[in-house]
Amino acid sequence: MKTIYRVLVLGILMMAFTAVTVTPSFAQDPQEAKVALYKKYTDNFESKDIEKKKIAIEAGKQYIEKYPEDVDQVKYFKSAIPALENQVVELEKKAKEDEVKRIRNERLKRFDTAVRGNKIADSFAVGKEVIANEAPDSTIPLDVEIVLASLGLDQAAAKVDTYNNDAINYAKTVMQKLGAGKTSDNFGAFQYEYKSKDNALGVMNYVIGYITYYRQDKVTDSLPYLYKSTQIKSETNKISQTYRIIGLWYLEEALRIDKDRLAKIVAAENKDTDETLALLALQKGYADRSIDAYARAYNLVTPKDTKEYKDGIYSRLQDLYKFRYDDVKGIDAYVATVMSKPMPDPTTPVTPVAAETTTATTTSPTPATKPTPKPMDKPMEKPMEKPSTTTTTKPSTTAKPTTATKPVSTTTTKTDNSSNQATTTPTKPKTPAKKPVVKKKATR
Repeated sequence: MKTIYRVLVLGILMMAFTAVTVTPSFAQDPQEAKVALYKKYTDNFESKDIEKKKIAIEAGKQYIEKYPEDVDQVKYFKSAIPALENQVVELEKKAKEDEVKRIRNERLKRFDTAVRGNKIADSFAVGKEVIANEAPDSTIPLDVEIVLASLGLDQAAAKVDTYNNDAINYAKTVMQKLGAGKTSDNFGAFQYEYKSKDNALGVMNYVIGYITYYRQDKVTDSLPYLYKSTQIKSETNKISQTYRIIGLWYLEEALRIDKDRLAKIVAAENKDTDETLALLALQKGYADRSIDAYARAYNLVTPKDTKEYKDGIYSRLQDLYKFRYDDVKGIDAYVATVMSKPMPDPTTPVTPVAAETTTATTTSPTPATKPTPKPMDKPMEKPMEKPSTTTTTKPSTTAKPTTATKPVSTTTTKTDNSSNQATTTPTKPKTPAKKPVVKKKATR
């Protein structure tokens, strides 16, 4: 009896367990599953959200697999799903483009903020990102390079040399691009917008000339760029200091030749030789070029320039003119007409002035046979002005660096350009013992 009871109880328990475990497989009607899958599709296929469209696509594919007997609905899904998949591709493409645009706009905004906020390190860092990530046909890299070259000029003017090489490289890149036909609507941006190709080219040449001259002490390397900045139809062709620098270079070369010439006279027992006369002719050629450059510098003096600067230019011009022509008669007429003539290119050979008949005597060379330009009463401390960043014809003088100008020297040894460095004055060569050289008065 107990055995039968135990069997019955066990059987009842097993039936109950079976009922519990089997019931779920019959919990959802097949028709309900079909309707749920269909609803999953209809709830998502029209959404603009990529992930929801993907849910609709997956639901449609499952419907085709599970209910092939539903011919009409399967036919619809087979037609609709490829179209949905194309929509997903387009939406993903647009999403990627939007993200690229968002990142680009954010990067440009950071650059804008950095430049306007005078955050120099950020400007260069973000500027490099902008240049590297813009499309090849975009004009933005050109504009950014113009801005960075100009920022580098400002920093050089403030005696900060961190960005000198970057500024020079960007300026050269801009010149190459403009030379190859690249253009821009603004040729720069913000306060560094130059409006025209010529104006941008003038400033880029000026950037290189300024930095190589003042901050890198590469005088000869600076000359082609400084000269080019005077030859382009740009605001930079009216900067007096540019011409003064070129004139000073010619003067220093004339003084260097003078030192060499006088040494050779001493070696020749205080007599002129064909070689020393040739050197004198070359020295006069350099004097001619220096006079031309200083006359242009004087013509371009502005009311914002100091009286000391203007008087100093004229005094140096008189010294050179007197050496070249023995007096200063005609100097004002020369100054008045010099701007109507083409300026000599300092990278071209200097033509010696034809030597005149001279007779060697027993005294030292007279002042007429050697340059004796006097130094200014005070050192000419005013540096080149930074060019204006607007479209006006006159360069701005509101942000002038305090760098001292290069002192005149009788040697080719460079001196410190810092403002606290005392400038030197040209030393006259010692007069050798007697045997003067008498020469005829030079003609113009």
